[in-house]
Amino acid sequence: MAALRSILSRREVNQFCSIGSELLSGPLSLSLEKWEAALEALEKAKNDSSILPAVASLSIDSASTSVRHYHNVYSKCVRLMVIPLRRWQQWREGLCFFMGESSREEAAPLATLCRQCLVSQQECFAVAFWGCWSSVVIRLELHMTSLAAAAASEVGVEKSGENGDGDVSFEEGEEKDEEEEGVNTEDVDLSILRLRRRCYSELYQFQRLAHDAAHLFGSYAMVGRAERQWLTDTFLLGRDEKAAEALVRRSFKRDFGVPSADLDSGVLLDEYHSFEVNEGKEKAMAKRAQDTLKGAWCLKARDLFEHEMRAQNERPSKECGS
Repeated sequence: MAALRSILSRREVNQFCSIGSELLSGPLSLSLEKWEAALEALEKAKNDSSILPAVASLSIDSASTSVRHYHNVYSKCVRLMVIPLRRWQQWREGLCFFMGESSREEAAPLATLCRQCLVSQQECFAVAFWGCWSSVVIRLELHMTSLAAAAASEVGVEKSGENGDGDVSFEEGEEKDEEEEGVNTEDVDLSILRLRRRCYSELYQFQRLAHDAAHLFGSYAMVGRAERQWLTDTFLLGRDEKAAEALVRRSFKRDFGVPSADLDSGVLLDEYHSFEVNEGKEKAMAKRAQDTLKGAWCLKARDLFEHEMRAQNERPSKECGS
């Protein structure tokens, strides 16, 4: 029965799925002309009811087949070719088009497939534009989304524990025993070690993003800002508050050592001032910021950033003049 459904669904969208099929199944092609022709044909065909019937009229299997084919053609293309940004935008808009047509209640699997393809498209974009701010933004958004999902999952586990989950109750019992033994007075360094071990993957991703964005003078500070917001929202006012405060300070210390527009304008120092209550640490951090701003790295980064901004501002005026 499943095989019959597959044959019928393929027949419904056979004409659409034939576009670019030779590029998917045949020998590797490095012809930009062939790939551009295939992508252009796909974009036209998805809006042509004589080639691809209205998605709402298709069975879920047929619609899913057409989405997979559309996505696969673009995915293979970007692995082999450098395509213009407008094609990346069309790819994303095309997936959104299919997802928008999946509003029927029974079309939930199609909507799920479209969302998976959108995530895959973002990951491909992040790799293709590695080192550019647009890539860092996507990776940061994906990381923050995964953190939010993990937090929601933990809340669900805690609620199930309240309703009688033995494992969670056991962990709560352990915490009570630890508090009775005086864990609240443990050395802060041990608390930091415990928190870093617990959140190693999450903190590593922030560190990696900060490393990859260190050359982006205009927007570097956004990574550290997101990291500190997550630490604050997740751990401050909780059991690991002291450790979280120390990790926030380390995040600031890292960002004060890297030239950025927010460091240059004083915004980053203002943010630290609103957080820090230790005057001695604040003075030390302000000195680190000043040392960075006076360094050759910052001077060159600032000059390059200003040059890029001037070039960007001059481009529209030249286009208007022409």
